[in-house]
Amino acid sequence: MVGTLTPSGSGDIGRRPTKAELERALADVAIVPITHMAAAIDDVLARFRQTHCNGGALFAAFEIGAEPALDWYVARGQLHLDGILARLLVHPAIRAGLPDLRIDTAVPLPDIGLEPRDALEIDGLLARALYHGGAYWHATGSGMPEKTLALRFCDALFELRFDEIAVYTSGKAWTDWFYDIAWDETFVVLDKRCRRLFLLAVTDTD
Repeated sequence: MVGTLTPSGSGDIGRRPTKAELERALADVAIVPITHMAAAIDDVLARFRQTHCNGGALFAAFEIGAEPALDWYVARGQLHLDGILARLLVHPAIRAGLPDLRIDTAVPLPDIGLEPRDALEIDGLLARALYHGGAYWHATGSGMPEKTLALRFCDALFELRFDEIAVYTSGKAWTDWFYDIAWDETFVVLDKRCRRLFLLAVTDTD
């Protein structure tokens, strides 16, 4: 997956946008679903649906259109600031791309708990979730197959360009799809260069 970060229109990407500029950008930004799926993505989803047998996993990918005020945050991987993620996730395109997730239409969303993580952690976080599984899964083996699968997933998403992504995770049940027990996980990855947003949600119950 390749692309370029090319802001459109006027604006100074070196200056932090005002609140009004950001509000306009969030209202106007075009978000387009990415419909093609790599085999590694299907493999991760299939494994999560095996390990989290009473819950499951949902995934979707989106391209974020160029908006100068929003580009300031995208280029810096700072979507957790100023409530941007909570606003983006209620965008009609994202709700339509993940209908089973049942994202609330309220703006902004309640506290979704998405916090920034070191980008180099993402394959390990995924591998840990795949290895330990859900309520009725018993981890076995060395964990290397899960680590390998997680790296294949990352390669499919952003070609292992860890320096060009931002990662956010949450353990909260921020929609009714989650079971709100102990196995709720949300992973959001922002590809800063290609201006792409990936969302993986996992849940289970006993």
